[in-house]
Amino acid sequence: MKDEFKTNDIISFNHKKYDIGVIRKVDNDKRILKIEVEDEDSCQEKEIKISFDDVTIVYPEFTFNDRRQFQKIKNA
Repeated sequence: MKDEFKTNDIISFNHKKYDIGVIRKVDNDKRILKIEVEDEDSCQEKEIKISFDDVTIVYPEFTFNDRRQFQKIKNA
């Protein structure tokens, strides 16, 4: 199912400044993910919140280096 996100999955998503990060917390009730991203300006990691609907691709941890196996998000 589209909304079965797991912590530590690497994802691509739609956002003004960032486009890839790691899921750190899943809030199924509010349909929000806390994502750890790298801030290129400060070279430090920070957490942002995004909606489930902003996620475009989920890269399972073991396939991150082999993107041919990525799992595309489909509208269910």
